[in-house]
Amino acid sequence: HFDEQKKKISELQKLVLLDGLVSQIWSYKDEICERIEISKQPPKPTPKKQLDTPAKSAPKKVIKTVYRQAAFPAKTLESQEDIDAYIERVRSYLTAMMKDCDGIKLN
Repeated sequence: HFDEQKKKISELQKLVLLDGLVSQIWSYKDEICERIEISKQPPKPTPKKQLDTPAKSAPKKVIKTVYRQAAFPAKTLESQEDIDAYIERVRSYLTAMMKDCDGIKLN
């Protein structure tokens, strides 16, 4: 009987370790997807500098980082109404985050 309990505990420990890897796997996936998106962008042309005119630097975009857990909180959705309310809450939150910036990055 003791050996059976020991085996169950061992299996549960393995499941806990696997569950802990979920967030690391999602982070890795996000990092790879971001690299792919960057590599798909055409190279930026380098402007020729004229000696007489000083180079103007383009204004830097302000991008806010929004944590996905804040934008998409865990919730059990059981009906179409639940889905609609959840999506509307996400839309409102992301719209509010876009104020006073040029974009948001979901992280």
